[in-house]
Amino acid sequence: MTILRITNGFNRMGDDYLLGRADNIHVSMSDNENFPTPSPTMAALATTIADFRLALSKAEKGSELDVAVKNDRRNDLIDLLHSLGNYVLFTVDGDRTKAVSSGFRIAKDKSPMPPITKPENLQVTEGINAGELKIKFKRVFGARSYMIQFAEENTSGAPVWQSQTCTTSKLTLTQLESGKKYQVRIAVVGTNGQLLYSDPVWKIVQ
Repeated sequence: MTILRITNGFNRMGDDYLLGRADNIHVSMSDNENFPTPSPTMAALATTIADFRLALSKAEKGSELDVAVKNDRRNDLIDLLHSLGNYVLFTVDGDRTKAVSSGFRIAKDKSPMPPITKPENLQVTEGINAGELKIKFKRVFGARSYMIQFAEENTSGAPVWQSQTCTTSKLTLTQLESGKKYQVRIAVVGTNGQLLYSDPVWKIVQ
C-alpha cells in the first residue's frame, strides 16, 4: 500500500490564507462520495471556520482580548483540520486520487535516485606550491561523497592507494614528494553505497 502524507503547514500560514485553505477543504469534502462520514463532520468544520472568520474580523481593530480570542479560534481550526487530515489518509487507504479530492495537499511521491555514473573529465594539474596537485572533475549526479585516491608509481606491484574524502569536485593534494610520479583517480559514493572509480590520471609532482 502506498503511504501518503499531507503537507499541511497550517501553523505557518497567515490568517487570511489559512481561512481560504479551510474554505477550499470544506467545499472539496462536502458531498464528496470518497468521504461519506467525515470526522470531524462538515458541519463542525463550517462552524469552526465561521467562528474564526468572525474572530478575525473583530481582531483587526479590536482589543488585545479580541486578538487573543482570534488566536484561540485559529488554533481550534488548525486542530480540527489536522484531525480531518488524519481521517482522509485513513479513509483513502493509499489512493492518491481520492486523497487529492479532499482539498488537502498531498506530498509527491519520492522519485528513486538514478544509479550513479563513473566520474568523468578528471584533470590533474600542478599546484601553486611544491608537492601539490590540483584535482578537478565533473560532478556526478546523485553522489553522496567523493574520495580522491592517489598512489606513487610502483613498478614492483599493485599501487598502494591513499584516500581523502571530499564533498566537492575540487581538491588540492599537498605534501606529496616532488619528482615522484603519481596516479590519481576519483571514487564516487552513491546514496545506496554504490562505488565507482574514474580512469586514473598520471602526473609528476613538481
